[in-house]
Amino acid sequence: MAFNKTKIIATLGPATSDIDMMYELIKAGVNVFRINFSHSSHEDAEKLIQNVRSLNEKHDLNVALLADLQGPKLRIGNVEEGAVLAPGDILTFTNTKKEGNAKEVYMNYQLFPKDVKKGERILLDDGKLVLEITETNSQETV
Repeated sequence: MAFNKTKIIATLGPATSDIDMMYELIKAGVNVFRINFSHSSHEDAEKLIQNVRSLNEKHDLNVALLADLQGPKLRIGNVEEGAVLAPGDILTFTNTKKEGNAKEVYMNYQLFPKDVKKGERILLDDGKLVLEITETNSQETV
């Protein structure tokens, strides 16, 4: 069996999880299946892994698995209704749990003040808001 250095990766999802569809993808050139663990249950992932292993064994293949693991989920706490952040506003992140407002919000990652540095950018809401760190006390607030 020859091994290519170039890989074709297909992400397994609802439209591609059927074992017959997976085999069609392999015949079309896929040699790595990606499982996104952010959107798959353990049971679904286990079934997908079993399907790939079964196809490998049945057809004497060497299709690889790529596990895309979920990173940390940084979340801000609840924010009072009507709170608006305008360009130029100063927003403080705190690791003290409280309801947020337009001036201060709770961040669930306790080491956030220690991990960020002045000048770094923070993206909120999948990048819809871009904030710049102006200062941190490295303990409770940014």
